[in-house]
Amino acid sequence: HRRSPVRGRARVDLVICASHGGVWRNDGSTEWAGEDVALAAAVPEIDVIVGGHSHTPVPEPIHEGRTIILQAGSEGRYVGELHLTITSEGAVAQNYRLHAVTDSIPADTLMQAEVQRYIASINQSVLAPQGYAFEQILAETDFDLTVREDNSNLGNLVSDAIQWSITQYQPGSPVLAVESNGLIRDDILRGQSGLLQVSDLFRIVPLGLGMVDSSAGYPLVSFYLTAMELKRALEVLTSLYPRKGSNYYLQPAGLRFYFNPNRLPFDRVYEIEMEGENGWQPLALSSATPRLYRVGCNIYLATFIKLVGDFTFGFLRMTPKDSMGRPIADLNTALVDARPDLPGVQELKEWQALLNYVRSFADTDGDGIPNMPERYRQPQTRISSVASFSPALLYKNATSVMWGATLGALVLIAFALACNWYWLKRKYTRCG
Repeated sequence: HRRSPVRGRARVDLVICASHGGVWRNDGSTEWAGEDVALAAAVPEIDVIVGGHSHTPVPEPIHEGRTIILQAGSEGRYVGELHLTITSEGAVAQNYRLHAVTDSIPADTLMQAEVQRYIASINQSVLAPQGYAFEQILAETDFDLTVREDNSNLGNLVSDAIQWSITQYQPGSPVLAVESNGLIRDDILRGQSGLLQVSDLFRIVPLGLGMVDSSAGYPLVSFYLTAMELKRALEVLTSLYPRKGSNYYLQPAGLRFYFNPNRLPFDRVYEIEMEGENGWQPLALSSATPRLYRVGCNIYLATFIKLVGDFTFGFLRMTPKDSMGRPIADLNTALVDARPDLPGVQELKEWQALLNYVRSFADTDGDGIPNMPERYRQPQTRISSVASFSPALLYKNATSVMWGATLGALVLIAFALACNWYWLKRKYTRCG
């Protein structure tokens, strides 16, 4: 019976949980999994769970016991409609439908007025101070740019924008930039016109708040790492991403790297090349190499540097440094200052970096609107997975992870052989 003592005392007919847990299907499985499914199993008194977080359109209700689990995707693409009948045994779904939200639906006058009020507020408080407007056309594109768990043309664009912008505001040593898929929130789709408004680009990297000014968007930071620490940072993609999910997939700029998935976790990257005036040059991946390389990213991603070291039991420990090699205790001191001529730090937001970068593109068709460069039509190969059992690739630039495991394996093999030899010697000695 669905009525627990608590429900009975409260005279509750229906319990609906609004969840931010999520549901998903594992590869090849037809069964639903996720936090909402686990919640329904643990708390069977819940009649309906309306979930989010995983951005999953659920076309048919998921039933865990007698609990109904729903989710209407993300970003207003669908509206879910559920009809329920309340029985003595709980809620029963009579009809459920996902309604696609498209521009064929006439706008509601009152709702549209409210949207326009918000647009005016965003223009005034966020965009206008940076020289932008919500519906301003910044560029045009002949192709889609999408993010994926692979070399990605949108990932290339975003990380290039970080690299380019930091170089503009902080000239000097080359910048190696990185962004994670989890912070790239939408694709750039050509649509019918190919025109890209500020609003189209803003929503690509819209997350976060400032550290010193509390305005919208994560600010950019720059700091220095050694070549070995760069290798550890890229091991996040090779070793943490497969276990922690797509948010941990990294999109680099200014470098390309190669990894061997047949190597042990935390030691799969075997070569990193840096882009320079004379083409691509390999880095010396040695803990004894003191040279520092400037890295740029948003501050949210930078805060994970210490967490990655802790999560991997120190194998991937990294310490952000200043240009003199001194550890940076407070990442706020590494913020990129967009107006060094003014007192304090004027944060350079990631969304601002992307808009500035796109606006800098050349107008190649002469219509007065910058064009998305042809180099972004296809993903650039910055990440190469080379699965091999060749000793050359198993041990190239290997760290103590691979060498230690190999030594341990050799010791075990030697011990097994010694035991076997001892057993055989005793056996044949007795026979003799």
